[in-house]
Amino acid sequence: MGININGATLTSENNAVSITNNSIKGLSFDSSTGASIRSVRPAFRATDTRGWTNWTSAAWNTWIPNTCSHNQGNCYSTSTGRFTAPVTGVYWFALHIGCQKYTATTNSSYNHPHFIVNGSHSARSTSVGNPYRLRGRTYYSSSYSYDNEVNEIFRLTAGDYVNCYIYSSAAMRFYGGYSTWGGGLIS
Repeated sequence: MGININGATLTSENNAVSITNNSIKGLSFDSSTGASIRSVRPAFRATDTRGWTNWTSAAWNTWIPNTCSHNQGNCYSTSTGRFTAPVTGVYWFALHIGCQKYTATTNSSYNHPHFIVNGSHSARSTSVGNPYRLRGRTYYSSSYSYDNEVNEIFRLTAGDYVNCYIYSSAAMRFYGGYSTWGGGLIS
């Protein structure tokens, strides 16, 4: 039995304290270290069951992974490709993509995987004067493929949303099954 404070229950268990609201333990403290432990944090990991997808040349391409291995807090939508922050805080995101340049029309190409917050490239710019960074560059080969990773940390307000976009300078193919996008609340 604990103390009820406006619907949240404060209890002592195993020489530690925990706070529960609507039957969900939201915060507890480790009895030996005193460290706070959140049992439920918004987090997801999405991937794609589709194989090769062609990207439009010289354009921003939206990637919408169609399946989640986990979606704690139900914050990621497989229909829109959006992660929507349920609470204000600091979030970490990681994107790993597998690509292949599939035509010989251009000798070299590059791409910019990029997270876009609330539909804007510049709302949370990753560098001064440029909203994205060069991530991958390749020369044409019928079998050459490469991958890219991008990690970012954003301070989001509850309701902000994040999508994955990839700029491709030339015709490229993207393999969804080798690619993942994930992230979650870190503080």
